[in-house]
Formats: sequence, structure tokens, C-alpha cells
Amino acid sequence: MREVIDRFTYKRIKGYNREQLNEWLTRFGTEIYNDGCRDAAVAEMLALRDEFGFGTQRIGRFMEKRDNTIDCINRRLISVPEIIDGLRGEGLKIKTDFEPEVPEAPKK
Repeated sequence: MREVIDRFTYKRIKGYNREQLNEWLTRFGTEIYNDGCRDAAVAEMLALRDEFGFGTQRIGRFMEKRDNTIDCINRRLISVPEIIDGLRGEGLKIKTDFEPEVPEAPKK
């Protein structure tokens, strides 16, 4: 995953106008996002195989379902908060980055 740009890239983009820079930033951000998605998918497959004994067919079905769910989210057929609420309703504990952590009240 890219965390910094190299000096050659910096020299190249230093002369960009705002439109060119915005286009480059969009491409760069998309690459970083895609790298993260790929890394998460590989980690999921590895965990399913190593920890739960999933074979190629079960992992394939899992990935198809995952891709289908992501497609439904992208098409606004369901939202991530709705999915999280449903999973929590079944007792699954999910901590999300977009929810502020509320400290417990001090005990008296």
C-alpha cells in the first residue's frame, strides 16, 4: 500500500494546475482505496481458509455474496448502518470507526 509518494512523482505533480492535480488526487485516492479493499479481501479469504477450514468453493460463495452485498450498498438498496443494526440485533458486537466512543458514566 502506498503511504507516501516518491520524489519523482512529487517533481512531476508539482507543476500541475488545479484541474490536473484534482484528477491525479482522485486516481491516487482510488488506488489506495482499491489496495485496501484487495488487502481486506485477501485477509478474509486467508482467515476463512486457515481458521475455519473453508475450501475454494465455500470461499468463492462467500466472496460472491460479499460482492453482491457491496453492489447493493453502492446502488443504495441497503445501507451499512442498516446492516450493522441487523447484525447487532442478532447479538453480534460490531465496533465501527464512524461511531464516536461514548465513555461509561463514572461509578459512584
